[in-house]
Amino acid sequence: MRVAVVELGSGSTKLLISGQDSALGDVAQMVKTNLAAGIAKNGLISEEALEALRQALRDFKTVIDDNRVDRVIAVGSEVARRADNAEELQRAVVHELGIELTTIDGNAEAEAALAGAMAGRDLALPVAMIDIGAASTEFAIADQDGSRFVSIPIGGRTISDEFIESDPPRPEELSAALSVIELHLEDLRRGLPGFGTATAQGCTVLGPGALNEVAAIELGLLEERSVDGFVLERSAAEDVFRTLATESREDRAHNPGLQPEHLDDVVGALCILVEFIRQFGVEEIVVSEQGLRHGLASELLRAE
Repeated sequence: MRVAVVELGSGSTKLLISGQDSALGDVAQMVKTNLAAGIAKNGLISEEALEALRQALRDFKTVIDDNRVDRVIAVGSEVARRADNAEELQRAVVHELGIELTTIDGNAEAEAALAGAMAGRDLALPVAMIDIGAASTEFAIADQDGSRFVSIPIGGRTISDEFIESDPPRPEELSAALSVIELHLEDLRRGLPGFGTATAQGCTVLGPGALNEVAAIELGLLEERSVDGFVLERSAAEDVFRTLATESREDRAHNPGLQPEHLDDVVGALCILVEFIRQFGVEEIVVSEQGLRHGLASELLRAE
């Protein structure tokens, strides 16, 4: 049994092919499609982003067919929930893949991301998660009482688009971004009682999503970008934030580990990260290369 998950993320469109026979190995691909670019300002997915999506889906279809996949699903997250022209995503998926797009809510997204991030790890409870995307950030906590989830509608790209207008960013722009993020994190406190207590007491905090990019920047990775299991310390996260948030876009591009496609959203993602660690007393985060699509693929395989 081989399954494929196509994830229409707000920043990138991703493919994961996984099977019950581990000897075949997983197939993973990612294309930066920038579906969330412009969402914060006009609520619309641009035609440029939609064309990038269509091309990515065409390429993915070839890979899926070559791997003789038994079942394919396509899921949309925050951009599919939020865009005024989200029906264009459905049209693209139907036309290029021949299947329907399933738009999942924020809680389902967080649940699958947590399942993916925890897979294969022997962790004592409680475990918390922060998954910073381009247009939303998902949080979760798993403890003796089960798992609970919250999604807040801010991400690296939307924060950058809404607040960062200068190059390099002005201090007042960064302050405004951090202040708004702080208000959203109050929703997290209300939505996940006990989350703050667990993080302050040093529970394991997992970080899929944008934490992979931050870890690669901290390590200065140029070619080999495996960061799974890397422990990102608070001081290192603050250092990366101070460096990239005060640089011009041109200078920022020279940081080893920063991929060109993330130049326009990394500052927003770092604003979310540092405000989170400051507000919740987090001293370190375990980076996970597994997330939403891994959790969904595992669920599909278990159901077969």
